[in-house]
Amino acid sequence: MTENSGVIASHNLTKQSLRIGIRNAYLDNQGVPPRHTLDILFAIMQHRASLCGIRQNECHKINQDSQIMSLPRLKLISFALCPFVQRSVITLLEKEVPYEIEYIDLNNPPAWFHEVSPLEKVPVLLVDDKPLFESMAICEFLDEITPGSLYPEDPFARAQNRAWIEFGNELLGAVFTYANTPDEATYKQNLMTVRDRLETLDEFFEGGPYFNGDNFSLIDAVYAPVFRMLRCLEGMQAQDVYEDAPQIARWADTLLQRPSVINAVKESYDDDYRQRIQGNNSVFAQKACV
Repeated sequence: MTENSGVIASHNLTKQSLRIGIRNAYLDNQGVPPRHTLDILFAIMQHRASLCGIRQNECHKINQDSQIMSLPRLKLISFALCPFVQRSVITLLEKEVPYEIEYIDLNNPPAWFHEVSPLEKVPVLLVDDKPLFESMAICEFLDEITPGSLYPEDPFARAQNRAWIEFGNELLGAVFTYANTPDEATYKQNLMTVRDRLETLDEFFEGGPYFNGDNFSLIDAVYAPVFRMLRCLEGMQAQDVYEDAPQIARWADTLLQRPSVINAVKESYDDDYRQRIQGNNSVFAQKACV
């Protein structure tokens, strides 16, 4: 018997054993396909791939490519300066998902926008023309339909990420009010809130470079737009909001250099955002160094 004939015999024996295993699994389950049947089928694919000289990671890549090819058609409805839209775009770029994007004027939205956005907000993701609204629902949907996950595997760590995402929503609200309020007392109160929130975050942060260490996660996609806003505001007014949050300052620098974060907005974003702030009747605009 030659070496090749031994491989073929082994291959046939393995196929026969797997077929028997699948048949018995069906019989044990009274004809209903058990959940582990797919695992057995994938084992066959891996075995055949190994016999053909394909490495296991290449076999996994084939499986990933097939998932991407079966994705629905995605179109993101956006407003150019919206930080919540940026979360969705960052997630799309990180997961390497093909998509279209359409920018609208929220002050004069098209008639169809009210039909797809019950809250009349962006982002809205059209999934094969079916609308999905709310940024975190969109981000988690994109994470679930693509290979890998932007959440930690550990359930408690995943829950903690979601809790700090809500904390990030509060921080974003304070930054927005700080930059836009026409009331002096509200301006001072929210500036203090921004600093306090960043200091609190710094006490929990474990050194980076990202929130979960070496791996970029959905929570990074949530905070990156906040840090982008703060970077623009820093250029307009001499306020060091990171004075008591040095780790968060480094985290912000890391995120703002990441390609998905850079490419989540138009090239004119910084100028457009500053122009918008300068054009409102806010205390911040009156104090701005421009």
